[in-house]
Amino acid sequence: MLESRFFYTTYQNWTLTQDMKKWLIYITLACITFPYYIEFTVITLILIAGKKGKEIFKNLSSKEFCIFGIFIVIESIIVLNLNYDIKKFSEQILLLFLFYITYKTFSKYLFKDITLFSKYYLNFTTFLSIYSIIGLALGHNQGGRAIGFVGEAGDLAAILLPSIIYYIYNKKINYKSIITIIDFLLALSAASILALIIILFIIYIYPLLFNNKKNITRKWIYIAGLITVALLGFKQLNKESDSQFLKRFQDTIQGLDITELDYKDLEVFNASTYAWLTNIKVAIEAPYRISGTGLGTHKDSYERLNPETFNSYRLYGLNKDDAYSIATRIYSELGLIGLIVLICFIYKNMNRQNVGNMMALGYLLNRLITGGHYTTTGMFLFLFLYYYTNKKNTIKNDFHNNSNI
Repeated sequence: MLESRFFYTTYQNWTLTQDMKKWLIYITLACITFPYYIEFTVITLILIAGKKGKEIFKNLSSKEFCIFGIFIVIESIIVLNLNYDIKKFSEQILLLFLFYITYKTFSKYLFKDITLFSKYYLNFTTFLSIYSIIGLALGHNQGGRAIGFVGEAGDLAAILLPSIIYYIYNKKINYKSIITIIDFLLALSAASILALIIILFIIYIYPLLFNNKKNITRKWIYIAGLITVALLGFKQLNKESDSQFLKRFQDTIQGLDITELDYKDLEVFNASTYAWLTNIKVAIEAPYRISGTGLGTHKDSYERLNPETFNSYRLYGLNKDDAYSIATRIYSELGLIGLIVLICFIYKNMNRQNVGNMMALGYLLNRLITGGHYTTTGMFLFLFLYYYTNKKNTIKNDFHNNSNI
């Protein structure tokens, strides 16, 4: 079931007409394409205008408040002990706290009807794709890659990915799906394509292999055949093409054993691979690998382990603020504990029977690979969508009363 109500009757509903719901969703989706604080500012103003500003802090339970307080104390001790930038840490804590409490309130209106949200999301990405394709034809691009009005090709692909998953999940072929798929391919994002492959495995291959025990040998032979054909095709394509898209894959594979490489050795790779591998190396070599170095401190680790005084490379410092990917940044700043919590959250809330859940998971996987900001381009929107569409919540038909996020 896609349609769900988030509150019991004890909660006062915000009465919205169909047009108001539509523009509420469209405005939110437009805001995730803007950088930094625009999304938070607009959502807060919407809640205040709807006289729901008081709910923001009322929805924070005492349990959540205590956990958050303990987390701040522990993280502060770590940051101060390492003599890292406490100002950056404080900014990150405040930003995450504000986004969390705001989206916890706002999401009950935004996702009140998941079917409606999905419909308008598809409309939005269709418009974004048309704009992006026209812009690419007129020369508005990033190294020959489509960007639309999002700013970067990788961000465009990440926003389009949930729509691609929706069309594939529901086996829909229409003009909207064709336009969106074309623009998705024009963005040439290796991370988005990898995230899509993982989602396809979760939706189709995983149940085939593990949920149905009949003819298991035949299934493994079938899967092995598909993988072999795919690898042979990729190898042949790689021989015949000078595509930068394929080069990024090749460079990344060659540089995966980064523990044996020096920082200067990574300078031979393309910009994306250099940024990704350099930040991973910093995360691996940073202190306190169990607990991490504290929120917002990856930049400090980068500058200490790979100081600029010993490095004159033109791409030095690329993505040192955000670690290039969420997974790398979490491991760097929150350590092994943070990674385990992240994996548990994803596994516990996965619901293959819900298209909204798979759409959100695709976006989150994309951001785990590339895109290291905690709050930009819809991270919290998709985190809450993923949580609210898990199996437990959809069965209870009560998404928002459960505060154990």
